[in-house]
Parts: sequence; C-alpha cells; structure tokens
Amino acid sequence: ANTSVRKIDHPDSSTYVVATVIALHDGVVGYLVTSDDGQEPPVDRIRRLEIGAASVALVIASRRAVTEAELRNRSELLSALLSSDIDDVSAQRRARTAGVDLDRVRSVVVLDPDGRDEKPVNSLASRLATALSGWSAEHAGRAVVLLQESNLMTVRHEITGSTTEPLPAAIGIAACGGGPAEVKGSYESARHTATLLLALSRRDSCALSSDMGMYNGVFSRAGRTDLSAFVDSQLGALLQHDQKYGRQLTATVEAYLAHAQHHSRTAAALFVHNNTLYNQLDRIAELLGDDWRGTDRAFDIQLALRLRALLRTIDQVDEGIDT
Repeated sequence: ANTSVRKIDHPDSSTYVVATVIALHDGVVGYLVTSDDGQEPPVDRIRRLEIGAASVALVIASRRAVTEAELRNRSELLSALLSSDIDDVSAQRRARTAGVDLDRVRSVVVLDPDGRDEKPVNSLASRLATALSGWSAEHAGRAVVLLQESNLMTVRHEITGSTTEPLPAAIGIAACGGGPAEVKGSYESARHTATLLLALSRRDSCALSSDMGMYNGVFSRAGRTDLSAFVDSQLGALLQHDQKYGRQLTATVEAYLAHAQHHSRTAAALFVHNNTLYNQLDRIAELLGDDWRGTDRAFDIQLALRLRALLRTIDQVDEGIDT
C-alpha cells in the first residue's frame, strides 16, 4: 500500500515509475521515486527503494528530535532568564549549555500569535534564526528570536520580505547590547511592541520599538495610571452605573458616537427601538452631563472609550505574563 508501480506508455516504448512513501508517525513527509524504461522493475529493486525510504524517514526523525531537544533547551533557558532572578553567571552557564551566546545578541524579536496557529509562527522564527545567525525559542505562548544582526531594518526586511501572505503574528523588534540583562530588557521592549500592535488591531504587523513613538511611554506601566485616571474622569459615572445595574449604556455611547450620533443607524446597530434609544440617551445625559454630545466633549469621550479598550487588552496580556 506504501509503494505503487505505474506504467507510462510512449509511442515507441514504456516507462515504469515506482514511488514509495516516506512516512513518520505524524504523517507523510515525502516520496522516493525511480523509473525504469522498457520493463517492470524487479521485486528486489522495489524492496531496496522501500528500505531507502525507511532510512530517509529515520534520518528525518532523528534530525527532528535533535531540533526539538535544542528548542526545549533554549526555551528553558529563556524562561529562566525572563521569569526569575537568575544571576548573570548562572544565566551565562545555562546559555552555553543551550548553545546560545548571550553576549553576541544584538536584536530580539518577539512573535505573538494571539491565539492563532503556532506552527507558522515557530517556522518563521526558525527561518529568521537561520537566515540572520541567531537562536529561536518559545516563551509564554510566544516565539522569541535572539539575533546577532544589529541592523534592525535588515531584521524587519527579512521578516516582511520573505512572504506576500499576512504575517502569522504581531511581531516586535528591539535592539540589544548583549548580555543577560540587556537580553531581558530587549525582550520586554519587543514584547511590549507586539502587545501594542495587538491592542491597536494590527495583529498581522511587524514594528520596531522605536516605531511605536508615544505609545511606548503612554502605555508603559507608569503611563497607564494617568490614562486610567483620564478614562475614569470621562466615563466613571457611566461605568459605575453599568456595573451596578447590569446595563450596557457604555456600549450605547460607543455605538452612538461611532455612527456620528445618527439615531436610526445606532438603534439598528444595537437592535433596539428608536424610543428605547432616546430613553437611554436621556439617562446617559443624566450621568455624563447635557454637553456630552458636543464636539469637544464627544471627542474626549470617544478617546476615553478607545483608550479603555486598549488598556484592557494590554492589561490582559500583562496578567497572562504575571501568572
């Protein structure tokens, strides 16, 4: 069943093609094919082809096992480096055991699939490590690549220029000066960049930390305190009302402003009657003030709604890291 012989007729002769499957435990990985003109190949030749296919499968399985073991070692190193207070000497010792030279790392790439299939993400990370002399690993549901390449534009081009398909992850890139402490700091910068891309609905994008401009500072842990205060000043009464009474007036405000304060379109989007929407808007005015639909105030409220969504996304990612 794993080997087939087919006869292909030509005007003056016939060719026999023999193909046998190269199979591993998780499926077919290829075929060995040979051909013979004029006569059907003997059984012993077919048998040799099958033995060859089994040998190739054994080599592939062996190499795959080595690759997986190396990936586990690097991932364990990265987890120890990023998740604990390991000292530099211990980190360097573990890195040497894993075949990683932390002192030569000049850039760090973090690929966050955001719940998507991890196989293409890990494949991209592996290709990037091979192309630019580095090491790939996995940490906290993300692929991480430590590279010796210092030109960040080269790194980005290698990522984005290798395919015309959408990227399988949000990808952050950060410069690194080498050494355990620098690698840890650069990882945080690259991870933060990937998280910002996800929060900004750019889940198929690749960016340098410097590309994020003001977002880096504004959405840092310190900056989020000020943003939360602004959100509370604009939406606090509304959010407290929704939480206390189990209402969705915040969603009503968001839809109303998104539809340029058009009553019929907003009611249709919320699947409510126009009169119901009017009643909700009256209650919102009681909570936010009669001027909430004015140009300046509406802008502040819409900005607060957007910031609230971004903060929730970033906080959820950070909670996942902390746990």
